[in-house]
Amino acid sequence: MDDATVSDSERDTRLDELGRFDELGARRGDLTVYARIREAALTLFADRGVEATSIRDIARAAGVSPGVVQHHFGTKAGLRAEINQWVRRHVEEAFAYLPGLVDPNTEEWTASRFAELAEERGTTLRYLVRALADGDKQARGVFDSLVAVASRYRGEQDARDQVILMLGKALIRA
Repeated sequence: MDDATVSDSERDTRLDELGRFDELGARRGDLTVYARIREAALTLFADRGVEATSIRDIARAAGVSPGVVQHHFGTKAGLRAEINQWVRRHVEEAFAYLPGLVDPNTEEWTASRFAELAEERGTTLRYLVRALADGDKQARGVFDSLVAVASRYRGEQDARDQVILMLGKALIRA
């Protein structure tokens, strides 16, 4: 089904069926075709896993044709690589320091960033958990980055436990 033949309300209904499409804080109609495809894939990969999700499933959820998905990402592997990069950027942004607002050198700040990440980016974290379970090496890199942030104020094992707890909370909320 071509994007031009789908009304906004039909597209929004499909996106609502997937749920959690507002992680970017954007209204659904504001998402570009590229972003809609990425968000649909992120949600489906988080829910079903990469292997159980087809390009056709992603296209249907995003309200585009499979050819449009392939035009933007080439293959499912290309789409997964883009999602992994996008997830890494979002995790890094969650821990970006905004000068003058807070002191990033406190455990309280780090804990608040983890809580916000779990609250606002639940689908992203669910995807990360699924990707880790599937053995994705890029997902392991994101996990290690989260542990490194948490390790500033805790021993490495405590930091790993904190990250695992945060990921578990994201799954419970799902």
